[in-house]
Amino acid sequence: LGRHYVGERESLLGSLCLTAYWYTNVGGAAMYNNNVTLIALWHLTILAFHHALVSNRLRAWILTGVLLGCSLLCKYSAVVLALSMPIFIVAAPAGRRRVRTAGPWRAALAATRVFLPHAAGMLLEFGGSYAYLEAKRVSLGLLPFGLLMGRDWLVQAVIAAPVVLSVLPLVD
Repeated sequence: LGRHYVGERESLLGSLCLTAYWYTNVGGAAMYNNNVTLIALWHLTILAFHHALVSNRLRAWILTGVLLGCSLLCKYSAVVLALSMPIFIVAAPAGRRRVRTAGPWRAALAATRVFLPHAAGMLLEFGGSYAYLEAKRVSLGLLPFGLLMGRDWLVQAVIAAPVVLSVLPLVD
């Protein structure tokens, strides 16, 4: 798939990054959580999106939307993928050819139909993760909460470090 967009060398680089990434390798086996499921759904969504762009088949676009909706159900950070897809469609010549077709719009509709019941429930209840974070911030105070969030970001940076270090020798 990568060779279709960026060439053989860069595609190999991407594969090495996936191999070095903690969640798709050792971390997924050691600690199965929603991050592992999310990453698998991201890969499937991107694969379906590529197939939809190339074939322009309505089934492929709907599958892309359903997988994107499932990714959003898995974890809200999938909004990054949801926002990057229309940017790619507008920026890439292959995508611009598809904007005037029903496919991307059907994909957006399918993703919305999958995710909307959950989003509506969260807005009506305003519980779950938002209330949890607010209660944590109030109970800890602003500075300790910021330190806790900083620690979490640092952990993610350590997890991503092997990916960055594995590709540094290959970068021109």
